Amino acid sequence: MTYEEAKEMLKGRNSKKIGNNTYLVDLENKIVIRLHNTNVVTFYEDGRTLLNSGGWKTVTTKDRMNKYLPTPWKVFQEKFEWYLWNWKTKEKREYKDNMFV
Repeated sequence: MTYEEAKEMLKGRNSKKIGNNTYLVDLENKIVIRLHNTNVVTFYEDGRTLLNSGGWKTVTTKDRMNKYLPTPWKVFQEKFEWYLWNWKTKEKREYKDNMFV
């Protein structure tokens, strides 16, 4: 998903429920995917996307990130560690909260 796609999905509203305990929220110059009280994915107008588990490295957090991350990025777990994977370039990065893709 991109900022523009998220904006389109909101259809002029400030927020929209998109899953169990999950909301798409417009915060003026950015749009977030909020799981409970954590903004797990943040889309900026300039095209950047920020990831943040809020310390909750759960199956659900990873699921929400993967559902809304822009193509070609995915988050996966290997030996209890999280990684960010670009399936087009085969780039693998160690996941850290507040990282941009």
